[in-house]
Amino acid sequence: MVSKSEKPQGSTFTMLCNTAFYNEFQRVMNAWIIAHKTDGAYLWSKGANGYVDLGATYQSYEFAGNKIIVKVDRCFDIEYPTRKFGIMLDLTPDGQSGRSALAFYTFKGGELIHNFIPGVGGMTGLASGQVSSPVAGMKYINWGLTTAA
Repeated sequence: MVSKSEKPQGSTFTMLCNTAFYNEFQRVMNAWIIAHKTDGAYLWSKGANGYVDLGATYQSYEFAGNKIIVKVDRCFDIEYPTRKFGIMLDLTPDGQSGRSALAFYTFKGGELIHNFIPGVGGMTGLASGQVSSPVAGMKYINWGLTTAA
């Protein structure tokens, strides 16, 4: 991504990830700071009632003048509950055509779509009939896109 950036330093990239990936990022950053033996100082803050809080939460990593920010998006926890998952989208326009690297589209008249996935009990929770899920409940999905005029 740095090779496609306008400048080789000073860029900021954001990574969206699930909780498992974020926790692993925290462990790796903690191991990195331990291995690099900063100046030997202990990092701590005075907590409530005279206790000491110890630890750190890392939100970004800077390397070669570029920063990677890590943010949790819990929708990835639903999709990837047992493995670490992260994604970085390159939104840089194409250098030749100038087109965006990512485009949203919709079908005319389909800007807002409602879908139902009835489970056992149907839409009311007490109905009999055909179901789309063995779960005793239903799922309601809204898909929408707002476009500028």
